[in-house]
Amino acid sequence: MRPAHKQHQVTIFFTGLSIWVFLGSHTTASYGQINAAAENTLQSQTILQNRIGGETVQRQSEILRMDATATQLESRISKLERQLLSTHSYPALTTAEAKAALALAIAQNIEIRSLPSKPTQVQIATGRLAVTRAESQLAIALALQKESMIFCELDIIAAERELLRTSKYFEMQQRLIAKGRTTSRGLAENKFAVTAAQKKVELMRLRFKTLQTLAGITDFETDDEPREPPASSNEP
Repeated sequence: MRPAHKQHQVTIFFTGLSIWVFLGSHTTASYGQINAAAENTLQSQTILQNRIGGETVQRQSEILRMDATATQLESRISKLERQLLSTHSYPALTTAEAKAALALAIAQNIEIRSLPSKPTQVQIATGRLAVTRAESQLAIALALQKESMIFCELDIIAAERELLRTSKYFEMQQRLIAKGRTTSRGLAENKFAVTAAQKKVELMRLRFKTLQTLAGITDFETDDEPREPPASSNEP
């Protein structure tokens, strides 16, 4: 009986040992898989962070490049605008001059007809032609004068709209700075934009006043005082 009992114990021992080895190998494999998964996750996070960091730097570079390009374009547009504003021409013949020329042509025609000697047909035709030309020049001068004044009024409206837009943006930026929602970066530049818009309004009004003077219009009122920029509680 004892040999059988010992054989049974040996069988149980080896069976337990086999189970322990089996479980140990599976446990080791499980730990290995967990460690491998953790390493893969860490590597993936590192790769993702590096990719996000790279994209962030790239986008910041693109934003800076776009800001630089926008600044250059704005500078070029401002330069072209100043050139267009400086090449404005007033009418070569004012309505006052056209009226005076017509009066002179009529007076000369009357003088020719009142001469002691009878005027020739050529003299009469020449006098009529001079009067007709003077009348045409006056009509053209009046039309050009009206057209120029309308364009000048449109320029004043456009300049006032630009002044209103820049002033509102400047005030909004001041409110945001006061509330701590943004920085004062660009505030000085925006204030200069308001000042430039004021000067443009002043220029357009001056041109309109000059056109009225050339047209002989004196019963008008213009606001010669430039508008002040909005009051600032955060001066740059």
